[in-house]
Amino acid sequence: MFHPAHTKAQEDDYVQIADRLGLVKTGGSDMHIPRPEPQKMVGGTYCDWDEVLQYLER
Repeated sequence: MFHPAHTKAQEDDYVQIADRLGLVKTGGSDMHIPRPEPQKMVGGTYCDWDEVLQYLER
């Protein structure tokens, strides 16, 4: 859901869908360009660790 090419409106829509379905919100980790900007590099997008832990406790 989190991707450098997504608009804020798209991310907001995806967040609402994930929340409704009880999913952890993440971003992709692949890249296909030779010299990406820092936020586009592998590991440049993070999810909320507390949210992951809550998901795993279910």
